[in-house]
Amino acid sequence: MLKSVVVAIVGAMFLFLTTGRAEAASTLRLQANLRSTGTTATKSVAKYEEKPRGSLVEQRFKVEVQNATPGAQMDVFVNTTQLGTITINQFGRGSLDLRVNGNDPGTSVPSLPFMKAGDKVRVGTMSGVFVTRN
Repeated sequence: MLKSVVVAIVGAMFLFLTTGRAEAASTLRLQANLRSTGTTATKSVAKYEEKPRGSLVEQRFKVEVQNATPGAQMDVFVNTTQLGTITINQFGRGSLDLRVNGNDPGTSVPSLPFMKAGDKVRVGTMSGVFVTRN
């Protein structure tokens, strides 16, 4: 019994030290639907996913914007951390796609903040809150 408890504690400490997370190794998916505070039809969706990948955690953060002013630049924040800037193309669309420890499409970056349901996402003047998604 004592040996099982020690093994469980050591395993949990290893998971926390290698991933920065103490939760069980499962996939987390979040989504925030953002709308403009003005009268424009601009809208945006932000998605975040993290999943175990061996001894590491794979993270992906993606934002897509539609119906925005061509040429506009929109800063992207999660809570108070700026993660990038989106430049809107001639069709009124733009995106930001960041990943850590993954093979998915997107720009590989050395780190991203760990995100959770309730975190605030801001893209330009639009804002929303992450909720858990399936």
